[in-house]
Amino acid sequence: MVSRETEFAIGGLFILASLIPISIAILGSFPSLILGLIVNFGGLGLVLGFLGFYLVGTALFRNE
Repeated sequence: MVSRETEFAIGGLFILASLIPISIAILGSFPSLILGLIVNFGGLGLVLGFLGFYLVGTALFRNE
């Protein structure tokens, strides 16, 4: 079992790490609108972000 502080920190790290692939997808596909780049990198960023928000939410609302 992981402590609340560690789970909160890992969730925050995932949220911050999700910004990198999302920004690559947005900036890389801007001039020519490459949908494969948006789906591949943007999808990875969304998954990391949702996982991070899940970890932060469970760390905040856990009853100990």
